[in-house]
Parts: sequence; C-alpha cells; structure tokens
Amino acid sequence: MEKIRYGNDITFRWTVKRDGQPEDFSKAITLRLLMRGTSSTVEVKNYKIDGSTITWLFAGKDQRGPSTYSLTLIENEGLDNMFTVDKCEVLRLTSSSCCACDEDGPFTIDVESDICVPSNGLSAYETAVLNGFKGTEQEWLDSLRQPAVDAAGEAEKTVQELVEASSKATEAANAAAEAAEKATAAITELGNRLVTAETAREKAESARVQAELLRAQAESARVQAELLRDSAEKQRAAAEELRVKAEQLRVSAEEARAAAEEKRVLAEQSRATAEESRVKAETGRVDAESKRVTAEQSRVTAETSRVKAEQSRVTAEEQREETFATLKADAEKATQDAEDAALLAQENVLAIEFDQS
Repeated sequence: MEKIRYGNDITFRWTVKRDGQPEDFSKAITLRLLMRGTSSTVEVKNYKIDGSTITWLFAGKDQRGPSTYSLTLIENEGLDNMFTVDKCEVLRLTSSSCCACDEDGPFTIDVESDICVPSNGLSAYETAVLNGFKGTEQEWLDSLRQPAVDAAGEAEKTVQELVEASSKATEAANAAAEAAEKATAAITELGNRLVTAETAREKAESARVQAELLRAQAESARVQAELLRDSAEKQRAAAEELRVKAEQLRVSAEEARAAAEEKRVLAEQSRATAEESRVKAETGRVDAESKRVTAEQSRVTAETSRVKAEQSRVTAEEQREETFATLKADAEKATQDAEDAALLAQENVLAIEFDQS
C-alpha cells in the first residue's frame, strides 16, 4: 500500500484482467469507478480507458485529509453480464510530509486485478460421485461414451431432418435477419437511453454531492447557531441575575421612595404651617413697613427741620466767631494798651524814685 501525504496530485493506473487475459472494456455498457475512503466514498468521473487499463487523476484539491482508500469497479451495474472487482487498501493519505514516501513526485500508483472464474478443485468423476454416480471411474467413462454412440445413430436421423429443416431455417434466418435489424435498432435505442440515463445519473450524483456540501454547510451553520444559542442562553441567565438584583434594588428604592414620600408629606405639612406663619409674618411686616414709611416721612420732615436748624446754627456760629474775633481783637488791644500803660507807669515810678534818691 502506497503512503503519500494528502494534498498532492496522484495518478492511478488500474489494469484489469479476466482469467489472465486483458479485460475488454469496449463491450461494457456502463462502468462505475469508486474510491472508498475511511469516512467517505468518491466516484471517479474523469477517467480514461486504454485497452484494459483505466487511468485517472486524484487531485490534491479534492483530498479532504488523512484516509485509507480502496478501489471498486462495477461493470454493467444492474444489467446482464454485471461484474464487480475490488482492490483493497491501495493508498493511505497521511497527515504530514515526514510520513510520506521518499518520492518527490509526481505520484503514480499502478494497480492490477484479475477476475478469476472460481473452481472447487475436484475432477469431473469426483464431482459425478458427489452428485450420486455409483461405479468405478472406467464405468463412468463408459457411461459417457454410450450416450455418444447412441447420439451418433440419432445424428444420422437428425441430419436428414436438418436438411429438411434447412430450407425452413433459411426462411427463419431471413426473418431473424429482419428481427436482428430491429434488435440492432432497439439496442441502439437502448444504448441512447442508457447514455441519457447515465447523464441523468451523473447529474443526480452531482446534485447529491452539491446537496451533501449544502448539508455539511447547514450542519456547520447549525453548530455555529447552537454555539450562539448557548452563548445567548448564558447571556440571558446573566441578564436574569442582573434583573433579579435590579428588581431587589427597585423594591428597596420603592421602599425608600415611600419613606421619602411620607417625609415629603410631613415636610409639606410643615411647609404649609410655615407658609401660614410666613403670611402672618408678612402681614406684620407690611404693617411694620407702613409704620416705618410713616416714621421715615416723619424723620425726613424732622431731618429737614434739623438741616434748617443746622444752617441757622452754622450762620449763628459764623456770626459768633466773627463777634468773638472782634471782641478778642478788642480785648487783646485793650490788654496791650493796658500793658503799655503799666510799663509806662512803672517807668514813671522808677524815674520818680530815681529823682528822689
């Protein structure tokens, strides 16, 4: 079995024999070639036939990974002269180059198969004994000769009958020729129908492969959707936990709001009471303001009188100061005159005393 790393183009050459002789594929009505892998089966379409050898290319782009492949060839599937031949484990695709064969490529695999007619290994006499013959081998041979002798006599009679029947056979041959022509036309029509059926089968197979690819893509999408669903479920569970916590917070907030509302009602009542007190105080303030305005008017009148009195006082003070200055000047002059007179008098006294002394 060949071991080759997957991802390389591989050429197959499968030579088929029947009892040691090359198989004649030109007589085959249909041929179906399968590559049976470990996990999948690939039907080969683009093959070539050269005598008894079938050649095809297993492209690297069509290889899906490591696998072991066996070959199956089906001739005339579902028709007369159908046969099937297998060649097991002809190729193993490996996953790494270190496991591949030493060749650098291109890779070619030659395969041979021989379709043999099965045999049980017994002689004709032994087969006759097993089927109920009684006697020796010579007696068995004599029993074979006697029918031949009897048949010779019968043959002479039959020859004449055959001569007579030859003319009838000629007529029948002519009729058979006509029938053969019709049969040939029917075979041609059957071949055309088989070709049409094969084309339809190939299209159906292509559609099946495409459907399988779509199924694989859908399965991949399903797996992806399942992953997304699982993730969404986890997110939903987390969101539900957050919702429960938020609900607890909302209940707490509602209780706090109710308590605050009670406080607000009490505060509103206090505010209403305070507003009543404010209104009363405002009324008192208005009354006091009226009194203040009246007092202010009285103050203004008194201030006006005070200003006039102050002006009169200033005028009187100015007059007083002028009078005081005049009086002061007069007093100072009188004082100076008195002092001058005193000095003069003292000088006179001193002069008199001097004269007296």
